[in-house]
Parts: sequence; C-alpha cells; structure tokens
Amino acid sequence: MIERLDRLVLLVGAVAMALLAFLIFAQVVLRYLFAVTPVWSEELGRYLLIWAVLAGSAVSVRGARHIRVEFLADLLPASIRRVWYLFLDLVILALFVLLVATGVEALGFNYSMRSLGLQVRMSYVMAGIPLFFGVATIFLIDELRRRRGKRP
Repeated sequence: MIERLDRLVLLVGAVAMALLAFLIFAQVVLRYLFAVTPVWSEELGRYLLIWAVLAGSAVSVRGARHIRVEFLADLLPASIRRVWYLFLDLVILALFVLLVATGVEALGFNYSMRSLGLQVRMSYVMAGIPLFFGVATIFLIDELRRRRGKRP
C-alpha cells in the first residue's frame, strides 16, 4: 500500500511539473508571438509549482531522501548517532502532524476566499498542505517502523 501511495504522489508531482512546463511554454509563445497573456495562466503556474513541490517533499521523506545535515552526526559515536537520528525523526514527525492540523484549520478559514485570476476557492489550492504533509507523515512512520532495529 505504501508503494502505491508513493507512486500516486510521485505521479501527481510529475503531472503538476509537466503541466507547469507546458503552461510556461504556452505563456512565452502567447506573450511574444501573439502579444496575449491570459490572466489566469501565471496564477495557475504558481499553484502547479506549489503542488509539485509539496508532492516532491512528501515523496522525499520515503527512503530518507530528504535534505539532512550530516556533519554533526558524523562526529557522534554510532550508538549516540542512532538516538540522534531517532530524535530528529520524531521532531520532524511532530512538525508534520502540526502542519496537517494547522493546514486543515486553514482550509476552513480560507474556504470563502477566491483567487483573483482563476476564481477558485483558495482552500482548494491550500488542500495540498494537509494532504501532502499527511502523506509525508505516513511515509515517515513507515520509515521509522522499517528502520527499527537497523543502524542508520
């Protein structure tokens, strides 16, 4: 199930990036060849970029592919290093849970607001925050479960 979720989130991020690339190409062509720029195109590009980054962030948690500063941990003995990594993962897990909770709260707060160009509810755009950080939480819990008993 985790592998399916990983592929689904990766697909969402890849589709968002592909649509963003096509949209930017279309904007350039329309702007410089036809002197026309749709009002909604830049806004849609921003939203696609946000969703692509959030999806990529969630996928990077799986397999510990996210950015991690290692120089301090390399100075620690192996036994303390393992505890250090566990501590960091638990702090990150708490941050993810906090982002999911505040993201859900923000959805309700922003439901009545609409974007200027597309006139979509801002809560639809912001739904990526609790959605992808929720997925990142699932991935981190799975990583913690899989690494239990293994050395970092």
